[in-house]
Amino acid sequence: MSDNPGSDRDDIGSDASSGDDELGIGSDADVQDEQERRLEEMEQRLERKEAELDEREQRLDREESELEGREDELLERREEVVSLRENVESLETEIDNRKQRLDEREAAIEEQERELDERKAELAEVEQTLQTYVADQLDDLEGRITQTVRDAVRSSMSGIEGGGGVDEERLTTTVRQSVESAIDQEDLEERGTAFGAVLGSLLAFLGILLVAGGVANGLITFVETSTVSPLFDRSSINYIASSILVIIGFAANLAAAAGRV
Repeated sequence: MSDNPGSDRDDIGSDASSGDDELGIGSDADVQDEQERRLEEMEQRLERKEAELDEREQRLDREESELEGREDELLERREEVVSLRENVESLETEIDNRKQRLDEREAAIEEQERELDERKAELAEVEQTLQTYVADQLDDLEGRITQTVRDAVRSSMSGIEGGGGVDEERLTTTVRQSVESAIDQEDLEERGTAFGAVLGSLLAFLGILLVAGGVANGLITFVETSTVSPLFDRSSINYIASSILVIIGFAANLAAAAGRV
């Protein structure tokens, strides 16, 4: 123990106060360390969150880029679809127009076919009428010319049998007058009909046939072949008939050329 109890108490008080100061300083340091540790942890958490946010931002940027690319692609596809739709509509319009034109052409063709059928029926009727009329008129004309030839031959034969000769001038005049009379009669009957030109052509053709027949009959009579027989047995009658046929043929051709038929 100390000789001075007061001083001892002072030393003890000073030691106690210094111990308290050391305890306060130690607790403050611990608190500060704890705070720093917590701050570091918070900073680390914030850094991790910041890193996560950066990563999320990058991911969102990538997704945004992808979405923009898809949007551009969709816009392009939309434009293609719109263009394709316009092309389809234009094609449909063209098809409708072509269909309408085809319908019109089909209707026109049907109308033409109907008109052709009507004309065909009319032509068939006219042809039938023409054939009947021409056949009747040709038979009548042929009968008259045949009768004229017979009359001329009969007149010549009567002159020959009576001991006289053949008056060629009279025979020619008689035949010409008979043929002209027959033709004039046909002309009066046919001038008001629609078949005068046709009968004129037929008469010209008949005249050519008569001339050719007369010449052929004369040649056959002159050659006296056994292969083909002339019209009559006697040569004189064949020559007369040939002359009459030639005269009648020329008269028919002259009448047709003069416009009588």
